Amino acid sequence: MNVRVGFIGGGSMAEAFIEAFISGELVLPSQICVSDVNNERLSYLKEKFGVRTFLKNQEVVLNSEV
Repeated sequence: MNVRVGFIGGGSMAEAFIEAFISGELVLPSQICVSDVNNERLSYLKEKFGVRTFLKNQEVVLNSEV
């Protein structure tokens, strides 16, 4: 599927969705972006899944379709 998916908040729920989307081959990691106030959490998600991360929610909105 060719769609850009964004998550505002990178908590456990977002991580579960990201893992399911990637492992189910619904979207590529490069098509997913996440924002969170915790930079360590963003680093973890970026390293584990290869998703794009942002500290500002607005960046996710601008870079996502869903």
